[in-house]
Amino acid sequence: MTPIGLAALLASSVLVLVLPRKWVIVPLLLVSFLVPGQQFVVGGVHFYAGRIVFLLGCIRFLFKSASTNGPLVGGFTDIDKIFLIWAVWRATACVLLYREGSAVVSQLGFLWDALGGYFLFRCLIRNVEDIRRMAKVFVLIAVIVGSCMIYEHYKLTNLFGLILGGKVVPDIRLGKIRCRGPFEQEIIASVFGGTLVPFFMWLWSTSKARIAAVIGLVACVIITFYASSSTGIAAAAAGIGTLSLWPLRKHVRKMLLGLVALVLVLALVMKAPVWFVLARVDFVGGSTGWDRANLIDQTVRHFSSWWLVGTGDNDTWGFYTWDLCNQFVAEAVQGGLATLILFCVLLTKCFRRLGTARKASTNKDQQWLLWSIGCIMCAHFAGFFGISYFDQIRNWWYLTLAMIPVAAMATQVSRAKHQRAVLVSDLPFPSNYEEFPIAEPAVWRSTS
Repeated sequence: MTPIGLAALLASSVLVLVLPRKWVIVPLLLVSFLVPGQQFVVGGVHFYAGRIVFLLGCIRFLFKSASTNGPLVGGFTDIDKIFLIWAVWRATACVLLYREGSAVVSQLGFLWDALGGYFLFRCLIRNVEDIRRMAKVFVLIAVIVGSCMIYEHYKLTNLFGLILGGKVVPDIRLGKIRCRGPFEQEIIASVFGGTLVPFFMWLWSTSKARIAAVIGLVACVIITFYASSSTGIAAAAAGIGTLSLWPLRKHVRKMLLGLVALVLVLALVMKAPVWFVLARVDFVGGSTGWDRANLIDQTVRHFSSWWLVGTGDNDTWGFYTWDLCNQFVAEAVQGGLATLILFCVLLTKCFRRLGTARKASTNKDQQWLLWSIGCIMCAHFAGFFGISYFDQIRNWWYLTLAMIPVAAMATQVSRAKHQRAVLVSDLPFPSNYEEFPIAEPAVWRSTS
């Protein structure tokens, strides 16, 4: 750990413990995304700066109710349950596969990151204002990352690697400089920028932070393109494309059926399996889409070797199959069929919760928030076909999941208030109604 990394860790730790609840998200995100690789190693266990700060946040919030409604907005939802089961089973499958002490240590670290990060975010994000505040923090992070990537592109020097240690010179493929900023890999950097685009477009539409949103969007464009990765561009395109379907939001089911029909038609007319469409994806030149399609193909062919608890032999399947550059393949290989199914169920639950809440909402702003979060999910979904998440971007994924119950609960509260307002307005008040007290709780309960 460098002196700068240690100073950042100490400062963020103090801030997490003393700041009011609504501001704790600021040091958490800053140290998580901008202080990479800083760690203490004790007995083979890696205590990363981010893990330490998240642990302090959990100690402060997870064992203490953040409000009279409990630590989690909306209670322990189906999304929370599926996420918990997915994380625990994935860690258990890995331990059963390798049956070594190092596997236990590794999976404890995974559970620390996944469960600690996700449920801490669930405690901290309690309303729409918290989501907006978090978006502004991401604007700051994107500006810092984008600025450093510009320097990295023209000076061939990664400032994060220079200051905090790590790789300093960026990779170059077919003459294209692939900047990475604070991330370990340039594809992760590009996906980070691409998936933030719909989030910043929502921030712009709220009319309260348009300048910040525009600055963030410019930074996202810089991050996505300077990383020179087709995966990030595909994620941004998926987010923007689904945002543009907002006028057709009442026809989501028809659009999904059309998408399924398109996949079936491609499967019928293509000579190769339908997933070899990925081999055609190349937005920057030199992309390895065929490797990703072949990885899926070999995973299907070797189903018998991984379905129970995963496998460690995927590197023997063929050319470049050691690189798990697909989130769904990574779930299968690292946890077996049960982990893959749980991950798909988690995605389905999230989309269904967003859709149900949007249909139930009578407030167009809330509908737009729910739609925007769904677009962020679609951007992540596109990114999953080009990379398996690791590094800091997993926290952005957990944050996206944590926003869903909060946005859905805000819709339920708004709908309940609307129903109560309609009920009270229909009561036959006398002309001097101010002299008569109204038993509001009894009236509200009568409509439940």
